[in-house]
Parts: sequence; structure tokens; C-alpha cells
Amino acid sequence: PGAYKFTLNTMRVLIFLILFSPLVTAQVRPSEETNAINSVVQQFFDGLNKKNTTLIKTTLLPSCRLETTEADGSVKNVSIPAFLKMLVSNPKLILEERIRDLQVNTDGPLAMAWMDYHFFVNEKLSHCGSNLFVLVQDTEGWKVHSIIDSRRKNCD
Repeated sequence: PGAYKFTLNTMRVLIFLILFSPLVTAQVRPSEETNAINSVVQQFFDGLNKKNTTLIKTTLLPSCRLETTEADGSVKNVSIPAFLKMLVSNPKLILEERIRDLQVNTDGPLAMAWMDYHFFVNEKLSHCGSNLFVLVQDTEGWKVHSIIDSRRKNCD
């Protein structure tokens, strides 16, 4: 009788795992929203790395804000037109921002994308830090509302 009870309990556990394992794996897969947000973020960096201001502009709301935190905790504002002009002002300058550990949180039409980055100028590491993108979903899809970053030289 003890072996039969063990087998019955084992079968119950197996049935439970079979029935509920799709729910567990479904939670691991990124949602369509997360994929769409990841795509916008990647498109922004594709534009930055290629110095394609048109591509960058497609990811931004017209009122987008760009800010950076300074070492003393102050926040420096950079206008989008000035940022785009800086990108194309020196055609020989090679810029590349490599992002990693992208994390996305959403609540309805509001999203936050946080990532670490390393920034290279002429293939030499310039600085690193974290980016925070705030995005909103409008009739055209997800757009960047604001970007703020941190910058540091000590990049281990």
C-alpha cells in the first residue's frame, strides 16, 4: 500500500507540473510590449552609432528631454537639436555606445528602460554608466519621452 500511495502522489505531482509548467515558462518570455520597447531603444542606439539623426528622431517624442547626471549630483540638460548636431559635426569621429542588461518595466502607456552602457570614441573607451529611458505609448507606438544617464570613467 505504501508504494501505491507514493506512485499516486508522484503522478499527482507530474500532472501538476505538466499542467502548470506552460504558465511558468510564459512568464519568462518577454511580452510584445517589452519587445516593442526593446526595439525602440535598439533603434535609438543604431541611429546613434551610425550617426543617423533621422533614425534617432523616429524614436523620440517632439518634446523629448536629454539629461546627464554630473559627479556632484547636478543634472545637465542637453537639447535634442544640440545633441543631434554634435553627432554629425565631425564626420571622422567614430562613436559607439554598447548597451547591456536592458530591463523594461511597463504600466499601461508608460514604460521605463534601464540599461548599463560603455561609450567608445574612435574605438577607445571614453566612459560608462547607466541610461534611463522613459517611454510613452501613443497612436504611433512607443516613443522616448526622456533620457537621463550617469557617466563615470572607472569602468571595470
